[in-house]
Amino acid sequence: MEKVALRAAKTNNSKGFGPLAGALMGLLMPLALKTVMSPERTLGAEQRFTIDWTARVGAARSVA
Repeated sequence: MEKVALRAAKTNNSKGFGPLAGALMGLLMPLALKTVMSPERTLGAEQRFTIDWTARVGAARSVA
């Protein structure tokens, strides 16, 4: 049972960032979220589309 726990701890520890990468991530992520990863850049036109709920809707036209 102890071998399983040690192997799990080793696996979990290897997935994380090292101290330098963790510090850099903490500094760079807020900047990246405000610039490169802004919703205006990352979302497509479909997600940015807004509906004018006050606009009147006419009858559907036939496609003939």
